[in-house]
Amino acid sequence: MPKIKKVGSADHLAVTEGELGELRALVAPGQSSGFSVEGLLDASGSYLERSTISVVFRAKRRSGESVSEFALRFERERVPGSRSFENEIKVAKTMKRLSAWVSLLRGRSYTSLGLLAKDIRDALESARTTPLGTEQGWLYQGFIYEADGPYSEDESRLLVLEHFDRERLLFERLRRKHSTDDPPAERVRTRIPSSPHRSVEA
Repeated sequence: MPKIKKVGSADHLAVTEGELGELRALVAPGQSSGFSVEGLLDASGSYLERSTISVVFRAKRRSGESVSEFALRFERERVPGSRSFENEIKVAKTMKRLSAWVSLLRGRSYTSLGLLAKDIRDALESARTTPLGTEQGWLYQGFIYEADGPYSEDESRLLVLEHFDRERLLFERLRRKHSTDDPPAERVRTRIPSSPHRSVEA
């Protein structure tokens, strides 16, 4: 049986122009035009490799973990009062969301960050009506889905549509079943009269 699951909200993959501006200011401060998703991700990776958090990463890394993955884990696991590495964590968060759009926006060059942010918004909007494959999973109707198995792109898209349709029908049935507009009639327990006692005269 094909395995497919809903893993989160697609809105978490949105990247605003403001966030892209902060990212550029940190990782490529001298760059004013000619942006691409690949270029921003490369610059972000280099920034994290040069940053203070990479020293902690080398001491506490897990097998196969990148600096950006470590930065996000560090934020989740850090104890109150520990050094926050806020800029590094900000870069890692934006980098993670931006990486979802690499295959879709590969090779495109942007004259402004606003145009890049608009392409991401447009992609999220189009994924409300048609499943869209990204590095983070399939986007559809505002959610992210993961298809587990050796499926082609077309098969994965069909599995997403089927999963969404089944879930929609399930909730429609549950709404009808548990609707408060027309409450079920109260069940009245009918009392069965006991047999009359007969007195036997001697």
